[in-house]
Amino acid sequence: MPTEYALYLRKSRADLEAEAHGEGDTLARHEHILMELAKSRALPIGAIYREIVSGERIANRPVMQQLLSEVEDGRWKGVLVTETSRLARGDTIDQGIVAQAFKFSGTLIVTPAKTYDPTQEADEEWMEFGLFMSRQEYRMIRRRQLAGTRASKKEGHYVPGRPPYGYERYKLDGRGWSLRPVEPQAGVIRTIYDMYLSGKGFSEIANELNAMKIRTPLDKKWVPATTRAILQNPHYAGFIPSAMKVNTKIVQKGKLITKRPVNKNCELYEGIHEAIIPRDVWNSVQQRMKDTVTPRVPRKYQQMNPLAGLVYCDQCGKLMSRHPYRREDKVRFGCENPSCSTVSSLFEDVESLVLQSLREFLHKIELSSPALLDTKSEEIALQNIEKQLTDINHRLQRTYELLEDGVYSKETFLQRQSAISQDQTALLNTKHEIERKLHNKQTDIEAQKNSAPLIRHVLDVYPTLEDPKEQNLLLKQVIRRIDYHKTVRVYGKAKSDLHLTIHPKIAIPQTSNI
Repeated sequence: MPTEYALYLRKSRADLEAEAHGEGDTLARHEHILMELAKSRALPIGAIYREIVSGERIANRPVMQQLLSEVEDGRWKGVLVTETSRLARGDTIDQGIVAQAFKFSGTLIVTPAKTYDPTQEADEEWMEFGLFMSRQEYRMIRRRQLAGTRASKKEGHYVPGRPPYGYERYKLDGRGWSLRPVEPQAGVIRTIYDMYLSGKGFSEIANELNAMKIRTPLDKKWVPATTRAILQNPHYAGFIPSAMKVNTKIVQKGKLITKRPVNKNCELYEGIHEAIIPRDVWNSVQQRMKDTVTPRVPRKYQQMNPLAGLVYCDQCGKLMSRHPYRREDKVRFGCENPSCSTVSSLFEDVESLVLQSLREFLHKIELSSPALLDTKSEEIALQNIEKQLTDINHRLQRTYELLEDGVYSKETFLQRQSAISQDQTALLNTKHEIERKLHNKQTDIEAQKNSAPLIRHVLDVYPTLEDPKEQNLLLKQVIRRIDYHKTVRVYGKAKSDLHLTIHPKIAIPQTSNI
């Protein structure tokens, strides 16, 4: 029969807040209370368990799992805790696991206020009531925390602990936290956005950053998922998201699992922090990511549509799809919206018109004069900004001299430093914007030079491919989107109003009729 007792110490969220206000270490204080209790009652202590993790569920508390395993094995005569809520304040399943473990093993629960013997019906009811009340208290605290977090975000404050790459987190003069850009990481963010808008994909951006010996926020190599996350992060455009991911609990194989899928209904609040990326640039990136999404084909099916993810109905905006008809032994191409006025067409007609539009576009490129790169205005603007930045550096240096000479008080010095720093930040932002436009000009000229060979390659290779998936990937190298128009149903040799508007990735839309 066991004779020893165990101490279990755990920090709650309230304890963490109390420590932040200088009330001392919770575990040390609770350990002193329980050791004094054991001493006064002459209880032999065999082990002390300390839980630093403040988790709602037992699955997230490894020390509690170990203690419960030993309780179930009958290792301890009793467990000392400051209050029963330290054992479990999660859902009723966790509370039931704790209650049954102590009841079936006959293990006592010793608190400064009362000793509970779970084998006795009265004590069992008191313990269950205590666990129930602790659960209600947890829910109230959680609701207050969520409400406070939501209110803080709506005010434009930054709530999470770790700031996004390119920012640092700082305490506001009043209450709350915000973000401010830090160089050179903020410059890396601008580079990522510029590279994406120049036509590069997630993998290409990651490879270039690795080649430049730039490390990720976690000091690792860049991968496509990291660049994609940065391009989707609204903080860089000056927004504060309500919740980019949400905790969702599901049961899999009899176990409760928490997943964090992307929140499609995430609200964006106006942040008080400085944006690294201009709002129009961020919107352009989101639009390009939306336009370049490739629809997933279930594994049990083989992709049969070489135009998948490219053709949109110009009436309702829905993606159009391929429809085989066994009776006619033909394939048609139509809108998925049953209430739309758009009329379907033979797939071969649509495919033929797409290729014909590319040929016409190629012909126009070959006849056009090569574009000349005019960067004179940008270069003059950058030279002026550099002169102003040099002047600002002299002004900053002068403030230190005036402080040392006693001309400036410390308050005046800080005010002048703040004003000059704001001028410097505004100039740097203007400089980055001009450099971005200059880079885009250079990228556009380069794209125009390479566009004709690339389109010619697509037109030459497309007829030789038999796999629709390969044909689809080939078309997506030069086409961003195709708008389909046909609203008149025709029969026989009557003229159709079918026409497509091709949006190439390298130029303005071109229209062809069939």
